[in-house]
Amino acid sequence: MTHCYADKIGAFLQVQEEQWLTQMSSEFESNFPGLELGDLQKRAWADCFKHLQVELSKCTLSDGYIIFEYVLPMEGGRRPDVLLLIENKLFILEFKMKDGYQRADYDQLCGYYRDLCNYHHESAKLEVIAGLVLTQSTSKLAEIESDISILSSDKLRAFLDKHLTGAPTCTDLKSWLESAYVPLPNLVDAAVEIFNDNPIDELKSAKSAGIYDALNELDKVTEWVEGAGN
Repeated sequence: MTHCYADKIGAFLQVQEEQWLTQMSSEFESNFPGLELGDLQKRAWADCFKHLQVELSKCTLSDGYIIFEYVLPMEGGRRPDVLLLIENKLFILEFKMKDGYQRADYDQLCGYYRDLCNYHHESAKLEVIAGLVLTQSTSKLAEIESDISILSSDKLRAFLDKHLTGAPTCTDLKSWLESAYVPLPNLVDAAVEIFNDNPIDELKSAKSAGIYDALNELDKVTEWVEGAGN
């Protein structure tokens, strides 16, 4: 699948910023010919690169992979900033050059989390953890929902260490990048499956509320009105 960079974390920590930005720009222009690569995007990449190299170098990582700008299959070009495949875990990191966040930023991250958890075949067997990283903030690490956090860039190491155990990485990078996209069944298929395999009991709440009795009485009234009209 389309992405701008994917390699071992150790290799990323050794690459120079200028070399990395050149590779990112080249891959972006090749993969997204209809999109303009502006200065704002380049600044965001440089900001992300700087913080990741500093914080990842502090972590005791035996192995693992880092992926930039991975395009989610069948999602209209949507792509998380950074993905980390470490141990049996997938970390989704969305970077914002801000000291605070808006609801739209959080919803964006939650969308990535939902799609990779539910639709990405190779991620179904992984523990998925997401973080919104604010690079202009400090000393912030808050878990908002289970496996979804807001953090400042200086807390990235603490965020990762909280979930890592030192186990080897069990995910193959090539297989993950080429993973099938497995959407949930559509409504028609789901309805057919329910009626074929799961008989639906009578709605007890409707019965106990006297709804069926009321409908019967209405039918009697309707019949009487129609008979009186004749």
